[in-house]
Amino acid sequence: MTSYADNSYVICTVGTMEEFIQATRATMEKHFSFLDELGMAVNRSKTKLMFMAHGRDILPEKIAVTDQNIPVSDTLKVLGVLFDKDLQWKTQASSLVTRERRMISGLKVIRSKLTRDQFMKVITSQYFGMGCQSGMTHY
Repeated sequence: MTSYADNSYVICTVGTMEEFIQATRATMEKHFSFLDELGMAVNRSKTKLMFMAHGRDILPEKIAVTDQNIPVSDTLKVLGVLFDKDLQWKTQASSLVTRERRMISGLKVIRSKLTRDQFMKVITSQYFGMGCQSGMTHY
């Protein structure tokens, strides 16, 4: 399990799909119980599962954990980085391109309303802010 602020990520690895489903269910039940004992509320409506599997296994659409069916997603955002079930970067790249296009459109709108210094501060803050969100480090 990995936690960051109020986000938790539980990672399970096993051999067969049936073992994987059982391990996921048991691990999630244990995780929910642990958080309940600490007095922390789990927003189960935001809880998602993602299987990263190679091969021809048919993935379930959801897994029953305690009193709720948790949906299985094809993507998962972890600290601003989108992972997909095939461990490809297409989803992340597409998201970044879309975000950058929106930013460029916005910058074009405000450009005429700012001084050069103000505009450079906006660009710099957005550049470093986007890099931090996408997991990149700038020196």
